[in-house]
Amino acid sequence: MARRLGDPELVSYSLLGTFFTLMGPEHAEQRLVIATEMLDLAKAANDPDVMHEGHWWRGYCLLELGDMAAYDIEFDAWARGVEETNQPFYLSIAATVRAMRSLTRGRFEDCERLAQHAFAIGQRLQTDTAAGVFGLQM
Repeated sequence: MARRLGDPELVSYSLLGTFFTLMGPEHAEQRLVIATEMLDLAKAANDPDVMHEGHWWRGYCLLELGDMAAYDIEFDAWARGVEETNQPFYLSIAATVRAMRSLTRGRFEDCERLAQHAFAIGQRLQTDTAAGVFGLQM
């Protein structure tokens, strides 16, 4: 119906709902197609919020599929958008993911520095998860 109405924003939100109904690694390729369409619609509409969503969920699928090079590209695009918004919650996630990627690459000194940065942001947010994630990364 959203497509018949020609409403790209409504199509994007409908796609996101479909994306969530297909959670699970067995549907990763199908969700990647959906996230790509979301991102394309957001770019055409110049909608930065949906672009962030599209990059995040494309990256999520690429990570599930083990395509780390493509994941890094999507994550970097998402992180650049997050840095522009300067929202502490998302900055915390970006810092945590950067630490995780350093850890998976065996760059332990970088991981420790990045994990400490993520923890500092998380402490300002006063969440319990910051300490737990920091502990896991250490």
